[in-house]
Amino acid sequence: MSLKPSLMQAVPAMTVQVARAAFPKGSPYLTLRDELGPIFMDEDFLDLYPEDLRGEIDRWNERIYPTLNNGVYRAGFAGSQQAYEEAARGVFETLDAMEAQLEQTRYLTGEWLTEADWRAFTTLVRFDVGYHGAFKCNLRRIEDYPALRGYLRELYQWPGIATTVKLEDIKRNYYALTDKHHLHPIGPELDLTTPHDRARLPGKGIWERPA
Repeated sequence: MSLKPSLMQAVPAMTVQVARAAFPKGSPYLTLRDELGPIFMDEDFLDLYPEDLRGEIDRWNERIYPTLNNGVYRAGFAGSQQAYEEAARGVFETLDAMEAQLEQTRYLTGEWLTEADWRAFTTLVRFDVGYHGAFKCNLRRIEDYPALRGYLRELYQWPGIATTVKLEDIKRNYYALTDKHHLHPIGPELDLTTPHDRARLPGKGIWERPA
């Protein structure tokens, strides 16, 4: 069974299942993990890691965490040109692979929205306003990828998600880490509420656990 976005509003309980997986205790992402907690549904009701899809979810997770979630930080805080370039190029190799997949399927593992998608979202939503400039991950923007651009908007527009994202705060915080005067740019102007075209691809929402 699937859960469509409109039905999410009827379920009051949330879970930190995906955030825990993406940002384990002891990692530098603990604050982000805690921040994301309220956006996920009760793990007794929904399954973001369904057994039938675990192979594909794991495959994406094993790539996304080191090269994208962590890759932007390795680029931003690199101690040498070589380390920076290796990390930054790894970021875009993963974004390119995601773009190729998302040109063909609604979500990373196919028709179901899973843990792998939310793991990616945490970095994608910060990318153009933060990592692109402050961390020098600037070969391309998410806005330059047609499929990723729409995919990011679809995830952002799921009920309960947008209220957890403060783009201006994200921008200020990341530039505060890298600009010695704590200056941050006035742009980019990014509107994630604009329509996306992801409905052209078949999608089933989030896997619902049997009653």
